[in-house]
Amino acid sequence: MGMIYLIRHAEPQFDNGHGVTRDPEGPRYYGSLDLELSREGREHAVSLETSLEHLREGTLITSSMRRAQHTAELIFPGKPYRVEPSFREIDLGKWEGRTFQEVKEEDRMAFEERWSHLETFRSPGGESFQDLRQRVIPAFRSLIGENLSSPLVITAHGGVFLVILQEILGIPLQTTFSLRQDYCGIHVLENGKKDSLTIRQLNWHPGIL
Repeated sequence: MGMIYLIRHAEPQFDNGHGVTRDPEGPRYYGSLDLELSREGREHAVSLETSLEHLREGTLITSSMRRAQHTAELIFPGKPYRVEPSFREIDLGKWEGRTFQEVKEEDRMAFEERWSHLETFRSPGGESFQDLRQRVIPAFRSLIGENLSSPLVITAHGGVFLVILQEILGIPLQTTFSLRQDYCGIHVLENGKKDSLTIRQLNWHPGIL
């Protein structure tokens, strides 16, 4: 297998009718919430169809969440895909659907502890990034080891891609948060000899000159 394309899903819509990035109440935790795409998100995904036409010949994998599957369906209409449940986004438990500000006001200590102990911290009823890593990396390595048509295209989530990039770069998880991941942004990897992975592009999209 040669090239691997990690495509973050398009912008989702929270149940108040606002696209997540334009929610007037501020940013929210929505990892495990199975949200639909916003209107802008759908339009964004559709706009990539022509630019990414050359990837249709490869293998398409998506997470089990609707926003990832719908992104794949809009970019690659009619193309069959395989669902990988291990690529679902991190579960933030009782914090899901709540704004950052709400959580901070209710439990400032836990809010701050999450960043201080990012690998191991679990919100109530949720997963840690260590938990996420333990299900994502084996599934990712297994895909690479299969005899799949190239290129491999995966539509999934920011948290999922963070732990994959951390695995490749060998850097602290906190450092990966400085890597920009736009909606529909594409990380381009190359799988070399003995399944050694090289990052060719981070957060690429057709608008980048």
